[in-house]
Amino acid sequence: MMLTSPTETIAEQAIDAMSLIMETALSKIAQASKDTDGWLNETAAAAYLGRSLSWIKQQKKRGEFIESEHFYRKGAILFYRKEALDRWVQSAKGDRTTDGNVIQRQGKALRKSLLQRAESKKGVGGG
Repeated sequence: MMLTSPTETIAEQAIDAMSLIMETALSKIAQASKDTDGWLNETAAAAYLGRSLSWIKQQKKRGEFIESEHFYRKGAILFYRKEALDRWVQSAKGDRTTDGNVIQRQGKALRKSLLQRAESKKGVGGG
């Protein structure tokens, strides 16, 4: 029976935690994109783009998202057009894909990095 080192156990736990976070994010993106008929509230727009709500608000303040072009105001509620967000993503300013591919690639790269780090420590420690 081979015993695992505390470092290996921590790395495995970190990988499992990151996998869960990535699955949750991808699920939110998928849900946001299928539950609407082209309109998203601010939270759903953030999930659709794979970003945080504060990021959406920051981009709006910076002028990246323009009222009547990317979003419309109904009282205190903002509604974003999925089509306008898709155009923004495809523009030179948009740096993310809406289908979660970026998140998925980042998650895989992080997992690979953590596994490599755990393997190198295992080799150094003689495990």
